[in-house]
Amino acid sequence: MEVQTKGMPNRDALFGGSFDPPHKAHIQCLQQLLESGNFDRIFVIPSKFPPGKEATAPFETRLAWVKDCFKEPGFEVLEWEAPATQSVFAKEIVEKFQRKYRNSRLFWILGEDQFSQLEFWQQIDSYAGSLEWFVLPRGSSTEARAAGILSKRLLASSCSYEWALNTARLELSSTEIRERCSKPRAEQDEDLRDALHPAIWKSVIQTYRDIRKGGQT
Repeated sequence: MEVQTKGMPNRDALFGGSFDPPHKAHIQCLQQLLESGNFDRIFVIPSKFPPGKEATAPFETRLAWVKDCFKEPGFEVLEWEAPATQSVFAKEIVEKFQRKYRNSRLFWILGEDQFSQLEFWQQIDSYAGSLEWFVLPRGSSTEARAAGILSKRLLASSCSYEWALNTARLELSSTEIRERCSKPRAEQDEDLRDALHPAIWKSVIQTYRDIRKGGQT
């Protein structure tokens, strides 16, 4: 059913990812964006089959983690990819969202690494200008630096972007988190615990530990 409302459009943002596992820094960053008034709502979309890579933890586990991490007002977890049997690309998500939420000014939140690869996203030219891109920097990136990322082709399609400021730093990558989870005494690893939401850190450690054990021969 299509949702239509009157008045000023909502500033709605989509944030997708594998969440393998969810980073506490990402959660804090999104909370800051809501609290600072950047967006009215942030829709979090776990990817069942992340394009270009294979997830380590099962989708149902990652979805449960995301639900536990994003319970605060202003967040909504979309389970749109649950029925998928193959990768769902951003174009499909954007078009579905825009059909459902007519009174919405739509943004897509993504990291600097993803933004630098935006021109290679599937059929990006067909929808890049229909929403705005909100970029989370890695380190001390600046708006001036971002201006050199987009290709002339995307700029010609009126692809609009905004650069986030004062975002939480991501100290450990997803790969590093998964590797640390499989090590002895992972529960005593303070950096690992700091990288994970308190509601899920024990489950995350146990999940990747079990996966690592199951993969050993």
